[in-house]
Amino acid sequence: MYLADMPTIVRPGSARVSVERWGELPGGDIARLFTLRNVHGMRVTISDLGATLVSWNSADRAGRVADVLLGHDTPAEYLAGHAYLGGVIGRWANRIENARFALDDVAYSLDRNEGDNLLHGGAAGFHRALWDAQEVDGGLVLTHESPEGDAGFPGNVSTTLRYTLDDDGTLTLAYEAVSDAPTPLNLTNHACFNLSGDETADIRGHVISIDADTFFEVDAALIPEGRAEVAGHAFDFRASAPLGARLDWPHDQLARAGGFDHCYVVGESSNALKPDDMTEGTYSLTNNGSFGTFITAPVINQPQVAILSIDGVHRRPWVVTDDKGERIEIRPVGILAHSFDHRAVDGAYSGAYLRRVKHILESREWMGEFLS
Repeated sequence: MYLADMPTIVRPGSARVSVERWGELPGGDIARLFTLRNVHGMRVTISDLGATLVSWNSADRAGRVADVLLGHDTPAEYLAGHAYLGGVIGRWANRIENARFALDDVAYSLDRNEGDNLLHGGAAGFHRALWDAQEVDGGLVLTHESPEGDAGFPGNVSTTLRYTLDDDGTLTLAYEAVSDAPTPLNLTNHACFNLSGDETADIRGHVISIDADTFFEVDAALIPEGRAEVAGHAFDFRASAPLGARLDWPHDQLARAGGFDHCYVVGESSNALKPDDMTEGTYSLTNNGSFGTFITAPVINQPQVAILSIDGVHRRPWVVTDDKGERIEIRPVGILAHSFDHRAVDGAYSGAYLRRVKHILESREWMGEFLS
């Protein structure tokens, strides 16, 4: 097992669950809607088509109930759409440049569904699959089996997603995934919100905050290419600010992406893995939340955080120093040449590429020490 179970603290949930037929899919399968209701009347509706968040009816501070999610009315509209509204994105959220990567000295070509790049798992990603769904106390569990070669990715991947809704209004999405071979994996949900409840209204008045000191700038194809500080720029939402005012700031990144379409590095200071958090076992490989999940072995077990290796080609190890000064060596089995800057040359990585990745990773205090 190359991708370890990723234990997640899941609140049990207290919602009641109901189910109804939604519509017929090409091929004759039936898509269903599952609605979670809490004691305050909040309703969250999920479909087994794409494990999609279809609607979220919630009261505002004045008690007015409205659907705060953008979505479609029928399964056919989801299958025909290109906005990924509310869907689970996999195997890879965001873009992989040139729809290719190398892992363990093997080059893989992927589905090119956005120009030369792969976007959100390809044209037949997880958002278009009919997931198996099972009602559980206070929530819903959905599972999906992604076969070897799905969109060009290696390994068979089994994914489980649990939705729970609590009486305090907390909706929890807990993901687990297991692969039988090294493979890149980066899952997310593509929910789009309009808190006014009026899908025709703009969101310029929405006030947001983001606990992030840095974000990733993008190139003209929206491929993440380098980490930048948010301080002094439109991208600084560490203090709450209206979205519209920031959209009007002059910034080449806003112009390039047509707004905010960037990866933030969220909650670094509070979520970093510390030496006394480490236990023996197998670590699931999750990076800093900016450009994906990287699977390799062996590493060490900590839910949802792990050590990322760099150079699988030359088997360079990572070393973590614990609080007693002891050094733990981690030997990678591979490296994903990921989307933000693919610089593979004759099966190896250029020195400039490695230095750039090394700089980014070493900004994480728990990432350890890169040995050349």
